[in-house]
Amino acid sequence: MSTAVHRALTCDDVLDEIFSHLRFEITCDIDQFTYIDAGLSRKALRSAALVNKTLSYHALNNLWWEIPSESIALKVLPVFQAYRIDINYPEEIEVPDRWGNEEESYVSIPCHCYLHSASSQERQLINGEILTQDLDRLRQYTTRVRSVRIVEEAQPDVRLPVIQYISAQLGGSLFPNLVRLEWNAANVLSLTANVGRVLLCMVGSNLRTLLLYPPPCFSERFEAFFYLQLSNIVPVVAVGSQRIQEVELANLSWDEGADKTWDPMCAVQFISAFKHLKTVRAKLHYFNNAVLSVLLSLPYLAILQLFTNTDEDDRNILSRGMQGCFRSLHTLDVQLMHSVTMTLFQTCEWPALRVLHTSFLDLNYGPCLIDAFLEVVAAATSQSLTELDVFGHCDCDIPLAPFFSPLRSMHLLRSIEIVVPLSSTCAGLHDIALNWPSLETFKLKTSSQPNHNSLQILLEVAAACPRLRMVGLDSLGLLPSLHLHLHGLSTHNLQRIETSYLEWIDWPSDDIKYLAAQIEPIFPKLELQKMKCLAQERGSGRRNHWLSFINEMNRIRQTKTLRLPAASDKALASA
Repeated sequence: MSTAVHRALTCDDVLDEIFSHLRFEITCDIDQFTYIDAGLSRKALRSAALVNKTLSYHALNNLWWEIPSESIALKVLPVFQAYRIDINYPEEIEVPDRWGNEEESYVSIPCHCYLHSASSQERQLINGEILTQDLDRLRQYTTRVRSVRIVEEAQPDVRLPVIQYISAQLGGSLFPNLVRLEWNAANVLSLTANVGRVLLCMVGSNLRTLLLYPPPCFSERFEAFFYLQLSNIVPVVAVGSQRIQEVELANLSWDEGADKTWDPMCAVQFISAFKHLKTVRAKLHYFNNAVLSVLLSLPYLAILQLFTNTDEDDRNILSRGMQGCFRSLHTLDVQLMHSVTMTLFQTCEWPALRVLHTSFLDLNYGPCLIDAFLEVVAAATSQSLTELDVFGHCDCDIPLAPFFSPLRSMHLLRSIEIVVPLSSTCAGLHDIALNWPSLETFKLKTSSQPNHNSLQILLEVAAACPRLRMVGLDSLGLLPSLHLHLHGLSTHNLQRIETSYLEWIDWPSDDIKYLAAQIEPIFPKLELQKMKCLAQERGSGRRNHWLSFINEMNRIRQTKTLRLPAASDKALASA
């Protein structure tokens, strides 16, 4: 008697889609997953791999899609051995608590150790053979890997000979279908001629994303030599992986090593080697004409994230003579000196720019500089920009309307997030907001303790922008009286209001009830429960007037909900 097989189990495309939802990727948004989720996903994939050949194929593909180290793959070999070794940090280096003092390394397959005649470093030689069936089994797993992380070793010449030997046995790259490679030099403490050479055993024609993180504890004396050695391998990497589309230089995603920047000239070599780049993320010592020139030469560049080091402020120099056009760039995220950012927008064209995030390294700047920058941005991007985020620091007090006046021409804006000077005057903001008919998100932050009329700012923008769905304000303030100008607004589809400083504004309970009675009918679609949960998390048990305001609006809404069935029953009884 044969057992019927579900048609889904006979379609590889359907199975691949199903199992992809069980795949846990380190590169995913950390807010979407937890380590518990990762463990459950891997457990489910391991169980599915034991069912039958059909499920095993797809389960293993997703289980091995991303591995944290090449040693995971090499453990498939019976002769492979891995062990933990101590990292002997020099006494002058202060090692942060978040770094461990051990790393995983391994013995060769098999090997003999001896002292090299020209070096005191312990070297390893491969003098054995790997069985053909073991090599074939290893190949079945390495071909599944799409993403891998490589942490460069503190003790040179321990892992590299093993990786080189096995790559040669496999006849090419250790991971021939690798798409994403993260190379981290966090443990490199001294120079070796092998710096970065492990990359040559990993790159292949399928590689699309390359992330390179410099050693955060490297001494300045050896830094130039380190980057020189790394630069020497660029031509070989470019030949082996000509289709790389994304490069990240320095860690921009995590706290570890976040203060370490990249040598600009080395960065120029890496970036210029790949002509198909669509995404470039780099944290550099400084930004100069050479960096700008190579970025302008990339015909497909779409996303650019560029940070510089505050310690190199005097070298953040950009000549006004440099001009060019970023024809394909749609997302720009820069953290530079104010003058450098201004020059960048004044000398370049941005016909496709949609998203702009900018942070100024200057500690203080006046309102005239803010206005000048916004005017330059508006002149360069008014026909394309949909999202604007400007962050800086300014201790001054000017009305909001003149502050936002340069943005009148930016009719396509859908999101605004900006740090504003302190102001209690928002008159005229409504007229300016009428120029943003597509606005969906509006966030304001002040450069110090807020004292502005937050509720009135909310009403000014909401009355002018019918598509507004989210407003973020420093606090729920109302100055100098309880009078609110509604601009004829009776109802609006606003869904969420976010606040940052929850305990600074002290309201009498009667004022809270009065304001809630005015605001709740205007915004019937506010997600009060989500806003309440967020306020409780941020309030930390302290007296929270924003939470009281939400609770009062929720009480009003529940009262109206209870009245509706009663009114309906009364109408039926009358009929």
